[in-house]
Amino acid sequence: MLKSKTLFLCSLVITLFMGANGFAAIDDGLIGYWPLNGDALDASGNDFHGTVLTGASFVSNPSGDGQVLQTLKGVANTGHVSVGLPSAYHPGNQVVGHKGSGSFWVMFDDRDGRVGAEGWQAMLGEPPGLLYVSRNNSKSNVYTMVKRVEKSSTNKNHWPQSTNASIKRDGVWYHIAWTFHSHNSGATGFFRWYVNGLLSKEYTSGVQTIGTSDFRIGADYTNQASTGKMAEVRLYDRILNAAEIAELASLEQFNPVPTYPAWWGIPEGDSLQADYATAIPAEDYSPALLGQLKYMAGKARDELDAVLAPVGGAGPEIDALADGFVVGPTDGSPANLGQLKHVSSKFFDRFAAVGFTPDSAGWPADLILDKGTPDTSPLYPWMNDSAEAYSPALLGQLKYLFAWDLTEWVQSLNPFLDQDYDGLFDSWEISNFGSTDRGPYDDQDGDGATDFYE
Repeated sequence: MLKSKTLFLCSLVITLFMGANGFAAIDDGLIGYWPLNGDALDASGNDFHGTVLTGASFVSNPSGDGQVLQTLKGVANTGHVSVGLPSAYHPGNQVVGHKGSGSFWVMFDDRDGRVGAEGWQAMLGEPPGLLYVSRNNSKSNVYTMVKRVEKSSTNKNHWPQSTNASIKRDGVWYHIAWTFHSHNSGATGFFRWYVNGLLSKEYTSGVQTIGTSDFRIGADYTNQASTGKMAEVRLYDRILNAAEIAELASLEQFNPVPTYPAWWGIPEGDSLQADYATAIPAEDYSPALLGQLKYMAGKARDELDAVLAPVGGAGPEIDALADGFVVGPTDGSPANLGQLKHVSSKFFDRFAAVGFTPDSAGWPADLILDKGTPDTSPLYPWMNDSAEAYSPALLGQLKYLFAWDLTEWVQSLNPFLDQDYDGLFDSWEISNFGSTDRGPYDDQDGDGATDFYE
């Protein structure tokens, strides 16, 4: 199955704000901080170092930035980090007035053939005041367990949970955080879940702590592990405010700023920042239409004709494909995966012919390639599964397959290239203006000197 790419289609714009990560004040009240970047050491200065148990290890972060904890759900179910957090930080059972927060990054990922995790995915076991932090796979909620106050009784369990579908997909990093002020009434007490820096669900009924005695990373209170990756685990003895949680959720190595190729021609002005700040936009899960596939392929052909002009542009196969497109009544019909593969394969064939490869500048960093057909086919970013050919293609899959940009690669081959023959090197125009669309007699900075003169 093709992977979805978080990019907007041609009429949209991406303006995702990433705050500066100045974590000086945000470390106030830090009980423990486990970056999990190759070890289980506590970076808070409190020396609450963890022990990595069998079934957990450190692996490369898929974004290529450091190491992260990998937990394995298998027969033994023991893979996690055990942390000797002193009992002074565990408030005990049915405590009123406890204040605490926590946060971490998590990715559920079974694409490497690990044992599938059914039912629940455990993330934390017995953080202060809580019994666990886990994901309900069937609903994609984040859950915990505390005590609730009901009719003068504090002996009833309560399961605060995030909104449905908070964690929609495997293979994607999510930031999870919570704040907890235990109290007998909603006027003061609350429990709040945050997903990707935004408030997901708030409980203002009376909630109290549950008796906890240990703390685990990557497993629950029964040592039930999960199939996933974790990093940047933080525990606090105070309530983080919304701005602080948003700041913690802005780390670019886990939440990279979405990019799009310049040739998509996305206009400036519109902003769907909130959609990207919370999750993959809902439209990425909508069916891709045949008209959209044709439009994207036509734009891509125009781009190859421009940047690959010295070597024949898009080439005869892509020209024949694009020239054969006609506007028709079926353009509003959903495209299927077979059609999407057929059209995009022409472009990957062309890439292979001119030497644009996954190692080239401008190749999307997460465009994972698998062999198409053995012996003859170049590398395509999909498995060769004919059984799925008639399955509907999603808009996110269409975006993903046309997210490449050859401009940087062409410039790396010849820094003195001037494909529009305006006397300005393409590399200079791109580095200064972002494109080669300007003329030599323009004065971009308004200083009286033409661009050609400069």
